[in-house]
Amino acid sequence: PSNSKVVDLETTFIEALTPPERGVDYPWPSLTNTMYGQRKTDLLAWGGGTGLGKTKCMYELVTHNIVQHKWVNFCVMMEALPTEVIHNLAGVLDDTTYWVPNTPFNKERFRHSFDRLKGGLVLWDNTQATDPYSNWKGIKNRVDEMSDEIDTLTIDNITTLAEGLPPTEKNDFIGTVASECIQLISKFKI
Repeated sequence: PSNSKVVDLETTFIEALTPPERGVDYPWPSLTNTMYGQRKTDLLAWGGGTGLGKTKCMYELVTHNIVQHKWVNFCVMMEALPTEVIHNLAGVLDDTTYWVPNTPFNKERFRHSFDRLKGGLVLWDNTQATDPYSNWKGIKNRVDEMSDEIDTLTIDNITTLAEGLPPTEKNDFIGTVASECIQLISKFKI
């Protein structure tokens, strides 16, 4: 069955009378200006080559949203252990590479940064990962259970989430995840 629905133009016009609102700032002023700020209902997809900083940007954005906007972020970091995620997020606050061996490690400062983050952070336990379909179902279930408690969902990265699937199935899976993320956003306003 095809989608044969059409909108009521008068109702849509009345809704359109409400001017769009600017979102809250990103950690990068130029992106804030270009995107008119960020909203909890935005879906951002970052693409780029290996090692170009996509994950670093996610750590910056998550930290910024927790500290500046008091948003609660459900963080699904597929390529980092939960301890590494905490090292990276606290490292953003402290401008320190806690995740790098032999980095001077001030435990009191690290604890202070962790305390600033912990009320706004929910971490997916990727050490319990199984297959892509079960992992994605588990993530969606957690979002469903926590929909009143979380403001944003960060997944890094969807390609790793699809690991183990044949190439043709991987593309379909990534498309499904993207589509279902949009459904989650519209349902839960995260």
